Amino acid sequence: MSDNIYGQNIYSHKEEMWHKKGTVGQDDERAEEVYGRMTPVIFEQRPFSITLGGQSVESGDLGIVRTSDTEVLVGITKGRYNLTQPLTYCQMFDANVQQPVETLGFLGTKADKMFLTWKLPKIDVHGDKVENFGFIATGFDGRFGEHLFVTHVRVVCNNTWNAAIGDGKSALYNGKHSDTNHERNLALWMEFVQRDAEEHVMIYQKLFRKLEEVSVSKDNARTIFENVYPYTGDGMTYGPQVLIDEGAKRDQEFNMKQGESRNLAMELFCGKGTEINTTAWGVFNAVTEAENHCKKSKKDTTASILLGSRAAIMDRAMAVVLDFADHRD
Repeated sequence: MSDNIYGQNIYSHKEEMWHKKGTVGQDDERAEEVYGRMTPVIFEQRPFSITLGGQSVESGDLGIVRTSDTEVLVGITKGRYNLTQPLTYCQMFDANVQQPVETLGFLGTKADKMFLTWKLPKIDVHGDKVENFGFIATGFDGRFGEHLFVTHVRVVCNNTWNAAIGDGKSALYNGKHSDTNHERNLALWMEFVQRDAEEHVMIYQKLFRKLEEVSVSKDNARTIFENVYPYTGDGMTYGPQVLIDEGAKRDQEFNMKQGESRNLAMELFCGKGTEINTTAWGVFNAVTEAENHCKKSKKDTTASILLGSRAAIMDRAMAVVLDFADHRD
């Protein structure tokens, strides 16, 4: 497993990292303070030229060069690229988020990617804490740009970077360095995400605690799981018999898996789950435990849990459980 960390340029607040690189801090610190103890990472834009007939001719493009340490060409971009230094990103974070940095680091042999995370306000439902992180991902190669995510993955290496980003569709903000306002826009999004989390955490916490107070019988739970894992019957009823039969077979296979998921969630709700009680919150946790911990896959399921099919199932479960709780009021 490759961490892909640039040298020792990685910081973690209080928690040890599996690769044992960088530093672990015990005190709350600003991003600029943390970055100030790392090997400096500085970039410079230089005209990119080619040699024709023994003469150097500027192409109009710019080379992005890491000038700290050994000079390295990181990427080539157009002249409208507006370079932002790592130190500036740290200062933007400190000014707009005004929270301690959780992790900060650089990836790649050229330090061409940088990440910065912070803890968002926790939602505490009778001791069951739901934790998320703000995650800023930036690139310096002229292609990656800058992105802002909310994730429950704590980024400390290349693998966790990929898990948090997933397929990139979950980003709250995607910026390009060709935009002259990209720094302003990212700063506005940083401030908005933190403020929005602070304003809504009490709403979410009240909502989840409401689910904890709504009792659910086994029959209720069975009905909820049937709605979370619905059967399908969308196969063809008119057309060539071969295609009708193939569609019916697909439906049968899908419904079999849905039935297995219903049974698994029911078993967890009825006593096999981890501290799952007979409430609406318990029903929801039966689904999350089934999807996140019980279902096996040959592939890494992290992206699916965050962004893919498993995340969609858990979103549907929350909608179904909330509907049940609303009708019990």
